[in-house]
Amino acid sequence: MEITRQQCSIIQQQINDAVNAIFAEHNLEATATSGRAKYGEMFEIKLQAVPCADHDGVNEHTPEARDYFEMGSYYGLDDDVLGTSFVWGDKHFTFVGIRLRAKKFPICAKGEDGKNYGLPEQCVDTINRASLLAKLGNK
Repeated sequence: MEITRQQCSIIQQQINDAVNAIFAEHNLEATATSGRAKYGEMFEIKLQAVPCADHDGVNEHTPEARDYFEMGSYYGLDDDVLGTSFVWGDKHFTFVGIRLRAKKFPICAKGEDGKNYGLPEQCVDTINRASLLAKLGNK
């Protein structure tokens, strides 16, 4: 029996949900180590366990967070903005890192719905400003 692309997508989401629930019990998160699930006669998905959120509610061990620590200044991001909450296009997000391979939408942010979104570089000033305001508000 061959698995269709639609079946693959549904199965992948169900596996992700189940794995995330199990990992959460152990204070871990699952991150995909391969970009896509394969479909056809076999179903393959690769996941990696990483420690859960530890920097203002954001996991520092994801590839996106690591890329922020290495290349954030290249994009004009201030130091220590990981985990900053900001509003972009009337939606609330939390900055979680950078996707170096995503040229059009390299800024990675988690929406209120819990999904990760790619945003354009134009939101960098908004993130920096939100971080600064949050720091001033805490003083």
